[in-house]
Amino acid sequence: MGFLKSLFGKSDDKVAVRVLERPSQLIAGDIIKLDDSFALPAQLRGQQLEVTQVNTYEYERGNEIEWVLQGTNSELIFMSIDDDDKKELVFSRKINRETVGQLFALDQFGQLFDEPGNAVIDLKDELPEFSQWLGKQYRQCEFAQMGYFHQKDHRHDSIAQQRGDSFERYSAISDDERYGIEAEVYQDGETDVVVALYRPLSDIREFWPGQ
Repeated sequence: MGFLKSLFGKSDDKVAVRVLERPSQLIAGDIIKLDDSFALPAQLRGQQLEVTQVNTYEYERGNEIEWVLQGTNSELIFMSIDDDDKKELVFSRKINRETVGQLFALDQFGQLFDEPGNAVIDLKDELPEFSQWLGKQYRQCEFAQMGYFHQKDHRHDSIAQQRGDSFERYSAISDDERYGIEAEVYQDGETDVVVALYRPLSDIREFWPGQ
């Protein structure tokens, strides 16, 4: 009878359900819903975004996690958490060289990579698709910060023996500290540039764990 009961009887065991309460808990497959405030740009406002990948940036000071988000279109949004003074969400969009030249004067932008790292970059033209993503002026805050990029979530394992892609990071931030520019220069010469937007953690209104 005990054997039959084990086959056909109801199990009292409950499957553990992940409860998400903060962005640092997100893993691939999870979904977030953002605030519908007009303080957010159209690409974020009220959007449901799925975590498609979790990456790790390794620095001497510690590791930084990057969540790759995707909504209903093909564009990827990158999210990290900045906790220098207070914890904030950092949403980023990659831009190519042509877009860099449309948004900023290339001679000013190029000063990001010149010693001693005191570049001041003015916004040249705010393209409609980057509305609410850009500051009027940026001042350099980081010069040739060495790091390693790992296309893997290393929050729960050792990164010491892992080999990442080495790069140098150059950053600038707007006077109101709401917007940023970051450039990562890799050993093979490839350069990734993003424009970044700093927002409160409360902009994430709902969390849904993945299947």
